[in-house]
Amino acid sequence: CEIAILTAAGATRCSARAAARLPTLSLSGGRLASCLFLSSLWPEPDSSAAGVRTEALLHAFQRWGYDCSFAASSAPKSGYVERLQSRGVQAYECPPNREAELARVLERTAPDVVVFDRFFTEEAFSFRVRELAPAALRVLDMQDMHALRRGRQLVVEQTLEQGASSDAAIAAALAHTPSAGSSDLLRELAAVHRSDLTLVCSPVEQQLLAASYGIPSHKLALASFFCAEAAPDAQPGERGFGYGRANGFDARADFVTVGGFKHPPNVDAVRWLASDIWPRIRARMPQAQLRIYGAYPTAAVQRLHSPDTGLHVCGYAPSLDVLAASRVLLAPLRYGAGIKGKVVDAWRYGLPVVATPIAAEGMRGESGGGGGGGA
Repeated sequence: CEIAILTAAGATRCSARAAARLPTLSLSGGRLASCLFLSSLWPEPDSSAAGVRTEALLHAFQRWGYDCSFAASSAPKSGYVERLQSRGVQAYECPPNREAELARVLERTAPDVVVFDRFFTEEAFSFRVRELAPAALRVLDMQDMHALRRGRQLVVEQTLEQGASSDAAIAAALAHTPSAGSSDLLRELAAVHRSDLTLVCSPVEQQLLAASYGIPSHKLALASFFCAEAAPDAQPGERGFGYGRANGFDARADFVTVGGFKHPPNVDAVRWLASDIWPRIRARMPQAQLRIYGAYPTAAVQRLHSPDTGLHVCGYAPSLDVLAASRVLLAPLRYGAGIKGKVVDAWRYGLPVVATPIAAEGMRGESGGGGGGGA
């Protein structure tokens, strides 16, 4: 299989560049500028890259001088609401189709900026936000481009059903551009046009939106992941642990992969890993071990657990410090979109990454080169 080898030296930090594109509001009447996040879900940074990104974006707005609030249309989830509140974020439940509740949240928060977490949240709330808070800047955070991810999934499934190889399926996915007949695409583009500014995770998707769909460049801001620099002297449990020389390559062993299993690309990746890739690695390295971490493993994923062949389905990891024990992270994604959190996390822990072109997409070195594939 064609792969790209990614290393920690290729990591880049996008926080400063995104901040330069986002509006900054000075203090007005002695109060902090206010930012309200609206979402269908409470962020779960310990189970998904999307949760990591949302929480980090909240913290970025706080650093930029905003008083931040978060409202979700789902019922409060134990632990996650308290996590936001402990970080100075006000939390509200805002059930769908309850206009009075949304009005109450907008009145209490008086937002200068409203951030919609994904296009379907913008669909649900933007019209009332525009009515009730007409002066607020409306920002769409795409996370990844859903139409691209889902279109690629369909292409891969169809290509594999025709008996083609995984290499061919990945090549077909990379060549796919969602057509105007895609309902997902039409909904996403409508949300982008209604919003004042759209945060785009991947430079590949930023280029696609501008070149293929005619979105004005001033409406798009590249905002990948908001990561702190790795800390060579960090201790276990501290941000950036595992990057230092004391925990270098010789002190580590074996392979690891990570990804939440509510995300279909991760389920497909570990199934392909177990059926095709891992047997080849074991044939060359009979003692090698692979540990698979991720929240919400499906029954199909759990059945892949095979200690006799060195494959361990470990499930939920309370901390990404588990990455510090391994030598290599495997990222065999056959489809997907956006920037892959597992690659960013691996780099922060000093792990080289062996990845498909889909997993490597959008990653580039500090020199600014590349952008379409691996660094």
